[in-house]
Amino acid sequence: MKTKNAKKTAKKDLRLRIAAIVLTVLAIAMMMFPGVDGDGDITDKLVAVAMGIDYTDGMLNVTINSVLPKSGEEGGVESVPVSQRGESVEKCLDGIEKKTGRSLELGLCGVIVVGDELAREGMLSVMSILLSGALVSPGVYVVQAYGDSAENIIRTSSMFAFESPTALTQLVKSAEKSIGGCPVTLLKFVSDSYGKAETACAPILSVKKAPALSGSGESSSGEKFQPDAITNNAVYKGGVMAGRLSAAASIGLSYYGSGDTKGMLICPHFTIAGVDIGTVTAESVGSDVKVEAVFRDGAPFASLKVSVTIKSADRERVNAVAMRENLSEAQIEEAFMKNYEELIISEVRQAYDESRAMSCDVFDIEQKLYRFHTNEYKNFIKSGGKILDECRVEISAKIKIL
Repeated sequence: MKTKNAKKTAKKDLRLRIAAIVLTVLAIAMMMFPGVDGDGDITDKLVAVAMGIDYTDGMLNVTINSVLPKSGEEGGVESVPVSQRGESVEKCLDGIEKKTGRSLELGLCGVIVVGDELAREGMLSVMSILLSGALVSPGVYVVQAYGDSAENIIRTSSMFAFESPTALTQLVKSAEKSIGGCPVTLLKFVSDSYGKAETACAPILSVKKAPALSGSGESSSGEKFQPDAITNNAVYKGGVMAGRLSAAASIGLSYYGSGDTKGMLICPHFTIAGVDIGTVTAESVGSDVKVEAVFRDGAPFASLKVSVTIKSADRERVNAVAMRENLSEAQIEEAFMKNYEELIISEVRQAYDESRAMSCDVFDIEQKLYRFHTNEYKNFIKSGGKILDECRVEISAKIKIL
């Protein structure tokens, strides 16, 4: 029987496959019928595959990455970014339609990039309007442009190698199964932001200039761009960005609710038989964090139980020491478990401590206390108690080695 996470992943895979098929059909239609007129003409549609939203000088600025038929005889489609300023998202989208003379289609938009200034000012009202107004799919990904504008991300992403119009969506989706980044849908972001702890997270997306031979898209000036790997997360309180988690804390957070997250775990000081042999790597092939929250003697308490399945990928130096010390296979396995338990507990602890310092509850402890211990929670809050300030947290890890 499929797990809940597996079912969610399968549904998202299906949606993306459907999106790719629809876009392919659109491209074929554009090539086969470039001059067809009428209200139903596919060439009258401005198909948005990604959207960026910024806030500057008291106004919103919406940028979409759209798919349009290429001009001339070569046919095909091209990626075209379009921006519009306005007092609201709706006015920006209306302005884009007026500017291009095309009807805007947002059903295939896979990513919303939020600009740095909008996130620091507060993005919840904008995200709520997009969700409640059904302007985009509730399953669209939300990502953060940290220290950058969303418009810059969208415009440079249109210069990537144009193998797929959903390349940006596929990039974010791939982070779902990778350690570090924690992709979030619009629905989950808004839902978490309105939860008891008002805490939400989103992965940070950035782009950089690429080497000339990288195969990335090229601008008119000859510059090429490529996305950075999604390895860090931003944290929000009530829809306002509170800060950025470190790489180690982001890894710790990515164990939570991730299921089949994969990636390399780097243990910088692997010790066996009392010998520190330096850096050893292992591959994570699955993980989860079980959070149990209760009140003990009137104070909040949380237990974070982490389980990670790993494959040992770097055993040469470990085996060398084991042979010299005449260690058994069981002792080698015990060393792997001990070292990686300590590493994983440290990463989860960093995720908790860093987010707590921002007054954010990334492991949903307060929500669980409210949901399962409602009366105790209400009495605690009524007495002036603060969950994050007074909660005692214990973290444990269980490692399974394949």
